[in-house]
Amino acid sequence: MRQELQDGKLLEVAGYSLNGRLAQGLDRTRMADFDALTGIEMDWLELVSEAGKPFAPASSKLMTQWNGQGCVVRSHPFTGPAIWQLHKRDEVPELVEMTTQLFREPS
Repeated sequence: MRQELQDGKLLEVAGYSLNGRLAQGLDRTRMADFDALTGIEMDWLELVSEAGKPFAPASSKLMTQWNGQGCVVRSHPFTGPAIWQLHKRDEVPELVEMTTQLFREPS
């Protein structure tokens, strides 16, 4: 697939067209390199295997780094199926409730 992208072909990913330049840009992007986050507030939602389980180590490290740079990261773990990996439609009620509540709260 990468060769096809390098050859200038478009690939369809989840119904979206992906070109080589975009794929290369995504490959080079590292969230740990984001350093202009002072004063930014964000909500980090992440799927965990069971309620009460910790975030993935890489996620925890990144949130700690960003908090240290003056970014306010509010973490929100949730459980359910990994809907972005499924071929069939599924629901994650906990995620729906969480995001609905976050959008209702004033910033």
